[in-house]
Amino acid sequence: MTFKGFLKTLSYILGIFITVLILSGISYLIIDGINKKSNVMDIGEYSPVSTLVVPENPTYKSKIKGNVLKMKRNYFYWSYEFVI
Repeated sequence: MTFKGFLKTLSYILGIFITVLILSGISYLIIDGINKKSNVMDIGEYSPVSTLVVPENPTYKSKIKGNVLKMKRNYFYWSYEFVI
């Protein structure tokens, strides 16, 4: 390979690299414009409704007292205890 062939190959690779950079920059700008146009919310702007439990809005406990893993005759099963 001669020096002239090397420069030709190098310029070809550099041209492809610059083309990819330009196309990715254009696609980034298009996607950014679409996101701003459709009002997409990012994590910094998200503020959900509070689900704080206060005396005016109590939560009631279930009547099932947890699930307990028990073993009987070499196999496991879940047992539920009901509170009345």
